[in-house]
Amino acid sequence: FTLMAGPSLYSFGSGTRTSRIPDLRYLTREKHAEINPEDAKSLGLSSGDGIILNTNKGCIKAVSKISGRVPRGVLRIDLRPDLSGIMDGKVCYVGVRRDA
Repeated sequence: FTLMAGPSLYSFGSGTRTSRIPDLRYLTREKHAEINPEDAKSLGLSSGDGIILNTNKGCIKAVSKISGRVPRGVLRIDLRPDLSGIMDGKVCYVGVRRDA
């Protein structure tokens, strides 16, 4: 799968300033990964399932969010400062598995 990181509805830019606002941190306390409905079905995932995204540099724990906004083979996650050490830029390849 290709993982793309992009801005959140609740942040501006990289989120370094908006991440200091308690109400916005509350809204984004969990990482959500948007996944295409067909991909979710082939992996046996439902919205709200815990998933692990494995990159070359580590893994990201997230909650699946089934969405038609992303094409097959692509996952989208909100861009966050804590992802910089795990992702190569804003796009990388990942393996996806259900969190046990």
